[in-house]
Amino acid sequence: MLSLLGVSSAQPDRLTLGRLQRSWVFTQPFHNLDLLADFAQKRPPLERREGWQRCLQGLGGPCHVQASSFLALVQAIGFKAHFSGAHINHPGDHLVVCVWLDGDAFICDVGNGHPYTEPFALNGSSDQAHLGWVVRSHGDGRSVRVEQQTPGATGWRDVYIATPQQCDWADFQHAIQRHHSELGFGPFLTGLRATRIGETEAYTLRDDTLRHYTAVDCETQDVGKRHEAVLNETMGLGALPVAAAVRAWRCNSGRV
Repeated sequence: MLSLLGVSSAQPDRLTLGRLQRSWVFTQPFHNLDLLADFAQKRPPLERREGWQRCLQGLGGPCHVQASSFLALVQAIGFKAHFSGAHINHPGDHLVVCVWLDGDAFICDVGNGHPYTEPFALNGSSDQAHLGWVVRSHGDGRSVRVEQQTPGATGWRDVYIATPQQCDWADFQHAIQRHHSELGFGPFLTGLRATRIGETEAYTLRDDTLRHYTAVDCETQDVGKRHEAVLNETMGLGALPVAAAVRAWRCNSGRV
């Protein structure tokens, strides 16, 4: 995994943690393609081992796939780390990784489809920006509140509140199962989502809208009926069940 991330050596320190998260965000795409395809084929959610294989191939996935794999990586390096939860729409509906360094906690979010290139400190506030996105985190020692402003927006949007409380993989199984089985629990069964973030450009696909971000501009286009082509070619996700996912999305959202 380190070679995929372009990290030649790693020690369990703050510098390495920042480097790992930044490289991970630029390497692993965010998407719900497996989730949609699994729903249509009545398959269970990917197991942790299957998610790790996805990330080893640089194919990413939703939060539970990426957070589980990132946790395995940092623990293997020697970081003291564990799962924690965040509240977006429902308590514990987003999975993050909490890393402890010299008594300080940092929330690492690598699976939310946004350019969170640095960990969020549990104590103190910070800003980070990438390709027009600006992200703020506010830590009060008990939790971290994250808000962001996207290119073209005039105000700030609250994203979630995360806590450092240690959780187990089993604690998230109910929420993961609901994401995979309930059309109204989150956007991932009725919405098509994919994000590919790089150093100098990024692409996001939300249903019919493709956005291309650079340091100076954000271009928006309607993809028409070209969803599969965009996911295969622009997003580089052709190794995933793209056709099955697009069919499931169209069916679930009433587009067929």
